[in-house]
Amino acid sequence: MDENLTFLLCMVLLPVIPGFLFFKALPSEAIVKGPLKGFRIDLSGAFGGYFALVLLLVATQNLWRQPPIYQMWEVNGRLVDEHGNGLEPIALDSLRLTPPILTTQVGGNFRLMLATQPTPGGTMGYPDLEITFRDRSRTLHLDDRLGHEADLRVERRKIDHKILLGDIPLKKSSLPPYPQ
Repeated sequence: MDENLTFLLCMVLLPVIPGFLFFKALPSEAIVKGPLKGFRIDLSGAFGGYFALVLLLVATQNLWRQPPIYQMWEVNGRLVDEHGNGLEPIALDSLRLTPPILTTQVGGNFRLMLATQPTPGGTMGYPDLEITFRDRSRTLHLDDRLGHEADLRVERRKIDHKILLGDIPLKKSSLPPYPQ
């Protein structure tokens, strides 16, 4: 059964038990009156109290909003001249996205936008960030493994989907530098 449906059924049916006990044991009467989404509501007794409780629970829960599911898209194409001949070699700076997925600022700062995708296990899959700067390089796994490295300060804010990295030390690579 769907997890949201199970939660909804529990949320609606479980308050019946204490509601029944309270209205049997305590001499009181619940009255629910007023407008609700263009309708006039006028209920009393145990059902009025139960109806008010269910409305309160449903109004405070995000049952119907699904978390966003991001999709990965692959774009394939061919650059040609006015005669239909393929243009090559394509330099890394020949193509860019607008707005850019990477913006750089002074002092070695950068901002990178990335897309996640759901995995078969129900978690989100993150790409790896491969950094190469002259003769230095490093690979950062942006999933939950990130931050388990002693030389890296990481703050993962799930509320606004941000990964804040402190200084990223780069080590000299044994490979020859990538031509700029």
